[in-house]
Amino acid sequence: MLAPVIRLLVRYIKRWRFFLVDCEALKSLQVVIPLLRQHAPALEEMTVAASNISCRLPHTQMAFFPFTFSAVNLRSLSLYNAPCVSEVHNIASAFPSLEELVLHGWAMPMDMDCRSFMQQVQPLQHLRSIEIWDPDDDLVESVPLPADSAFLHFPSLEELHLEGW
Repeated sequence: MLAPVIRLLVRYIKRWRFFLVDCEALKSLQVVIPLLRQHAPALEEMTVAASNISCRLPHTQMAFFPFTFSAVNLRSLSLYNAPCVSEVHNIASAFPSLEELVLHGWAMPMDMDCRSFMQQVQPLQHLRSIEIWDPDDDLVESVPLPADSAFLHFPSLEELHLEGW
């Protein structure tokens, strides 16, 4: 029922300034995210939440952003238990104006460790705030985030929140 409506609406993503979706079921997340295939030049704020996903999903069940999805004016990206980012979808090139990045729970990319992920977002010159809440323990323990140098490459960083590490 959701898919036809979303397919119809997503055609107009080029005009949207805000996009918020809270998927209560994994199937909904798997329907919505792959539909975001085009450039969204007006998009400034995006929130994707998966309320009822309470554990890390197998890689084959995740709903990653398509590598063609981009939003040059996106300022804020918040992912709550929504594993939409992967190594294939480079955040820095897709969202070059990003100022705020929030990853909560299971939203950290499964195909890369914390160090690789931070290296991917380092080119973001406008990034002012990074919030990573309750990441997957296996991900954090596999390659610890270097406390002394990881964030020196973020010239605009004003806020860093690491909760549940």
